Amino acid sequence: MNWTADILSTWHNGRVSPTTPLVVGVSGGVDSLVLLHLFAHLPLHPREQLTAVYIHHGLRPEADDEADMVQATAAQWGIASRVVRVEIPPTAASWEEAARQARYRALGQVAAELGGHLVATAHHADDQAETILLNLLRGTGLGGLRGMRPWSDLPEWGPPQTLVRPLLTIWRTQIEAYARAHGLHPTQDPSNQDTAFARNRIRHELLPTLHGYNPQVAQHLVQMGELLAADYEIVQAAVGKAWADWAVADGGLVVLDATGWRQSPLAVRRELLREAVAAVCGHKLNLSFAVVETAQLALETGTANTQTQLPHGAWAALHHHMGREVILVWVGDAAVLTDWLAQNQPQLLEAIPMPLAVPGAVQLANGWRLTAAPFLADAIAPPPTPWQVVAVVSAEAQLVVRPRVAGELFRPLGGVGSAKLKKVMNACHIPAPLREKWPVVADEQGLLWLVGHRLAQRAGETAVAPHRILLQLHKSTS
Repeated sequence: MNWTADILSTWHNGRVSPTTPLVVGVSGGVDSLVLLHLFAHLPLHPREQLTAVYIHHGLRPEADDEADMVQATAAQWGIASRVVRVEIPPTAASWEEAARQARYRALGQVAAELGGHLVATAHHADDQAETILLNLLRGTGLGGLRGMRPWSDLPEWGPPQTLVRPLLTIWRTQIEAYARAHGLHPTQDPSNQDTAFARNRIRHELLPTLHGYNPQVAQHLVQMGELLAADYEIVQAAVGKAWADWAVADGGLVVLDATGWRQSPLAVRRELLREAVAAVCGHKLNLSFAVVETAQLALETGTANTQTQLPHGAWAALHHHMGREVILVWVGDAAVLTDWLAQNQPQLLEAIPMPLAVPGAVQLANGWRLTAAPFLADAIAPPPTPWQVVAVVSAEAQLVVRPRVAGELFRPLGGVGSAKLKKVMNACHIPAPLREKWPVVADEQGLLWLVGHRLAQRAGETAVAPHRILLQLHKSTS
């Protein structure tokens, strides 16, 4: 049985420390019994670090006998064991899925209690073919079509753990032959024959039918999973780089640079949205193609303030933020977005005028500060940015930082004519809830700078001996 040597080689690749506690999920069936036998009789992991765990759902009369058999067998092989009882909510939409979640949660909790982070299960190559086919029928992307992985994070329903599947490349016939050769006597779970469950229908009905078209169909499904797993790694590497370069998790929101996102390949855009939703929800979600596609199309073609709803109370929206367009993803109502915008864009402490000395500063809300300083007459002025401008004013100008005044006009630098400030704010995509306390710099003659956005035409005009000041916007990082 050369495949046991392959398992040894794969296991001893440096990923598992011999001092790490390892939980082995054992139902008593042939697959998990063979897995436990391998751990007991091959030099895979020290026996004193192993714990066999039987998950008791409390639904089948055979379960008590199975639990006793698992514990007796583990004791015979010198391995510790536990029986963990779980309850499946009667309101669960899918008993099969709810039971799976409960098993993983229980196994992860035992591993955590033992001070470890490893859970081993007996999924094999036939399970892999069934999983890939099941995911295909339900609708999935690369992540689902690659099937299960030999090493993966334990699903989000339990403590952070690593799930390892040592038998994933081994076929059921090989496992059954091993059990016969070693005189193992597994239990038989009658529910495995119940075609009311989707996986059993695939195993007993669909795969045999497909086998009639191609006897190698299961092998081809597994091979496809391996090919797509490699492609998935490429996409995930690009997603990881993009996330590191221009994604920020901030205050319960995720902020993505819209330009960077739009310039990314479509596969990366989709995965970034999935990652963003997972980040704000706290765990991975099984988002359908339709949901992701609707969101990515809305954000790809939308304008400022475009919003799109996502599952689990999540939202995504386009916003202009200090001179650049961003995609914001969050969970909750509009107040979450408004609060973040108010924290991260300049706002007056109160909607009243405040004098701005030169040199001097005015403190704004949430760690923002606006400063003014003389600018040398013969120095070359930098181009205006959201963070600083050089404004031309009279030598006697008395500067103030204040809110907008109803009906006042503003002519931006380079503009054809004047327009109401409200209209200019709208063109600059300043969120409506923030406009009442949005700071402007003005003097006795009117507006000089719509802070963070536009310099006034008169403040950008040159004179023979101009009096110039440098206006800068600062945000505390503390």
